[in-house]
Parts: sequence; structure tokens; C-alpha cells
Amino acid sequence: MEINAKVYAIAEDREVLQQIGEILSEQTLNSFLQIDRMAPCAVLPLTRTWYGFSGRAEMTEGPAGWMDCLKKCARILMEKGAVLVEFGNTDAPDDELGYAYTTSGGNAGSGQRASLLDYRRKRGNDDVKQAITELMSERSEEDRSRACRRLEQKEAARKRKGDFEINEEGVLIRYRGEDTEVILPEGIREIGDSAFVDQRGVQRLICDDEPYDAPLMESLTIPDGVEKIGGYAFAYCLNLEKVEMADSVRSIGERAFEGCASLKSIRLSRGLTEIADCTFFLCENLKAIELPEGITAIGTRAFFSCWNLKKVTLPESLVRIGPNAFEDTDLSQIILPKGVAEVGKDAFPDTVVVKRNEHP
Repeated sequence: MEINAKVYAIAEDREVLQQIGEILSEQTLNSFLQIDRMAPCAVLPLTRTWYGFSGRAEMTEGPAGWMDCLKKCARILMEKGAVLVEFGNTDAPDDELGYAYTTSGGNAGSGQRASLLDYRRKRGNDDVKQAITELMSERSEEDRSRACRRLEQKEAARKRKGDFEINEEGVLIRYRGEDTEVILPEGIREIGDSAFVDQRGVQRLICDDEPYDAPLMESLTIPDGVEKIGGYAFAYCLNLEKVEMADSVRSIGERAFEGCASLKSIRLSRGLTEIADCTFFLCENLKAIELPEGITAIGTRAFFSCWNLKKVTLPESLVRIGPNAFEDTDLSQIILPKGVAEVGKDAFPDTVVVKRNEHP
């Protein structure tokens, strides 16, 4: 029987992907070496770039016939990527034959495609990128069923109360939407504590290292009129890449963007006077940030473990930098404004060259 195979791969770079393509070609009539780039996507707990392949394959043992080459792929990828293969009968396109996949632990597996489609359907869409995330998690069927029930409850609440739950005082209590691009509606004065966070889900992620159904939001616009962002407001929004913040924002609570592992770009309000403790803790993909004039203090561990942070522009208004503020970053040099009077213990990595700007 002739089988149509559609293959999705995620990898850090094209060189690795080329190796994967060569291995996958062992099971096909044509090669996978022509790589078409698709849109970037966050995959728990990684942020990489998606690539797609499509080809025709002949197999004699069904999806399990791919196990050897997928195991080779898995050994190369380990925790740096994954491969998902969807199988279909060209003579009967509606048949659900199955799928095979690699996992983040360097293993390979296969299963009934119906199970995968059922999970995707309960997620509310048919996005294969979410499916491969789920497969990489290696959750049991029981855990997956519990996750589906949580999603069903969340969707029911969203339908009852809408995407945005806002109280009479203009405080955004909860966001329940599934959009990748989120623009807050007018009339919001404050974003409440943990407004975009499933607190029990984050607890499971942090304490038990379990998969977390983070919001799908990739970009966020905070409009004029919002004055305050609460603590943990966007914590562990793992897909969030870009934030635009109006100048009306006066304060951001502690750990507001903690664990936003995909965050690459953020435009901060010029109305801020402080970066609170642990505001950007574990924002591992943040490479550069400009702190606007008016900020006088940077809190403890504000940018702790922002591993790829290479450039920070500090404002002349700055007076205090808290302990461990930039510890465990990739900074090589920092220029302190003339007015900085206090620099906390271990504020910068030991390798950083600290200079002081003596010019007015």
C-alpha cells in the first residue's frame, strides 16, 4: 500500500535539520532536503523555528517501520528539537492511519492518529505545532485526559464570561482568550495579579516539572489608560515574544514577566519609576533592553537568569541597582550612570566590566 507521509521537524539550525532530512530520506521515495521555512513558534520549553517537509513514502510495516530512522533523529535532536510524522492513505485520504514521533528525551514512539486528533480537537484547533508539543511532553493518556478536561472547563468559562473579565473598577481580573495577538480593550485601568496565569498550572510546572498549557499569546499591546500591571500578571506566558506598553503605565508588580521564556522585545512605559523584584526573572531569550528615563531603581533579581541578555541601556535617572539584578546574564560590559549611588551584592556577573559615566 502506498502511504503519504507529512513530516514536521523542529530544530535549532539548518545544519541539524539537514542531518534529520537525510535520515528521514531513508524511508521515502524522494529526499527531504528541500526545506521550506515556516513561521517561528514557541515549543515548550524551547523557542525554535519550524520547518516543514512533505513527501510520499512506501512502508511495509505501517508507522512502526519508521522507528529506526526516528530513533536516529531523536539521538541527534535530544532536547533540541523533535519530529512528527503523520501518515495517510493516498487512496483513502480520510483514513486515520497513525503517527510517529520523537520525544525530548531522545526516544521515539508511535500511536493512533485518532488519539492525537482528539487532543487537538479539544484544544479548539487543529494546530500540529501544539500536537508535537504535547507528544514531546510524554504525558500519559490519563494525564492528557485531565488536561483536556481542564481545557474544556476553561473554554466553558470563556464562553460564559468572554475573553476579558473586567470588574467595575476597570481591573482586568482574568484573560481567557486563545489569540496569538492580544490587544487589550479600552476601559482597563489595571491588569490584576496573575491575570494571564493559570496559577495551578504554573504550580505544577515549577514544582513537578509537568507540561503547562500556557496562553497562546505571542504579542501583547497594552494601550493608553492602563496605569498598573499586577504581580505575576504575565508570569510563564511561555509563548509571549513581543510587548508594546503605553506610557500611561506607572507601575509593574513583582515577577510580572517571570518565566516568559520566548520574550525577545519589550517597549517599556516612560511613566515607570522602578523595575520591581524579579520582574524579568528567567526571560531567557531577552537579548537587549532599554530602560527609559525616569526609572530610579532596579529591584533584586530583576533580570536574574536572562541568560542571553547582552545589552542593557540604563537611564541617567537611575539611583539604585538591587542585589543579583543582572546575575546570570550574558553581559560583558555595563556603563553606570553618574547618579547611581547603590549597587547591590552580585548585581552583575563576575565577568562584567563595570564602567561609570562621568559625563553629565
